[in-house]
Amino acid sequence: MLASALFALQDNEIEHLQACCNPSIDWATFDALVERHRSLPTVYRNLSTHATGLVPPHILSGFMERAELNRQNILHILAELVRISKQFAGEGIQLCALKGPLLAQRLFGDASLRTSKDLDLLIHPEAVAQAEVLLLACGYQRIDPAMPLTPRQWRIFQQYWRNFSYYHPQRHVEIELHWALTSTNLVSMQEFRQMLSRARSIALAGANLHVLSEEDLPVSLLIHGSLHTWIRLKWLVDFVVWMRGPVDPDWEGLKTRMGDLGLQRLLAQGVLLANWLFHTPIPETVQALLASEPVAQYMANRSLKFILSARFTREEMRRGLGLRNIIYRMKFKKDLRYKWNALTMYWNMPAYWIELPLPDALHPLYYLLRPFLMLKSNRHRRRGAAHKDISS
Repeated sequence: MLASALFALQDNEIEHLQACCNPSIDWATFDALVERHRSLPTVYRNLSTHATGLVPPHILSGFMERAELNRQNILHILAELVRISKQFAGEGIQLCALKGPLLAQRLFGDASLRTSKDLDLLIHPEAVAQAEVLLLACGYQRIDPAMPLTPRQWRIFQQYWRNFSYYHPQRHVEIELHWALTSTNLVSMQEFRQMLSRARSIALAGANLHVLSEEDLPVSLLIHGSLHTWIRLKWLVDFVVWMRGPVDPDWEGLKTRMGDLGLQRLLAQGVLLANWLFHTPIPETVQALLASEPVAQYMANRSLKFILSARFTREEMRRGLGLRNIIYRMKFKKDLRYKWNALTMYWNMPAYWIELPLPDALHPLYYLLRPFLMLKSNRHRRRGAAHKDISS
């Protein structure tokens, strides 16, 4: 899995990949790992280029069919990105594409070498309401949160969370509209606005699209990977490919940027994982950081455990490791105010607004009722799991 996940491979890595393709491989398990880590495009490209005669034909054929479906999906998503960008530009709203096909084009030189289930679009916070009107006019429906929001709920959601999700039932495209790179207590709104101001423009199919600047790209990769505990190998591959890019990274500059954000631990975590799994050298700048941030070792070990777990998924993390995940995220920064905000952020969840609708005037009651609503949700979850076991 590791030998075939990167792109493009160096000569010694090609030899290692070929040596790994031996008769003892359980190809069905390998196929499941490829799906679990969302690494099909690069895995298929490497195996079909460097190990054709070493992989069972039915495995390679199955990968080829799915890689073609992914390519078609990426082209469909790109076409929708161009369409939406033109619509928004006509209303004076700038979108900045995050991750997805444009990231694959940037890192791998091929937009189809990365899987994408949706479009992640960054937007100025002040333009969210106008953007929603435009998306609804384009045929999209808001699916998360699907409920109508009261004015107070809208303000609270925008303060503590970072995106709305929309789906087009005819075009079968999902869009995540982000008004923040992550929670505002992790990256301030002022810093986010500066990132948007530094976004660079690229031309595609007659549209003027925007992507994060070269200095902000690794910051976004590290934050996204750490937030999700790096459970998908494809996210680490993104960062490793950036590390191995044609231009040597400005490690001092990146260390300073992450330090200004209070997120140096995330840099150390990402570099450690890149070293452990892909033997990427640790820069001297980060070696000194590792010595001063022992918590990063804990964070990297936690991520490694999840990466190597064949069955681990984000859904399992939400169900069974919720409290542990909150504790993990509280270690992102040393700042005590951040830790408190990271804890209280989960005290007023939108799911409770659906379970127990209250008028805006009574909204503070959610903080008092939270323990009871949580117990009720856990009881329903256990009953659902028990019913599923009986049914199966």
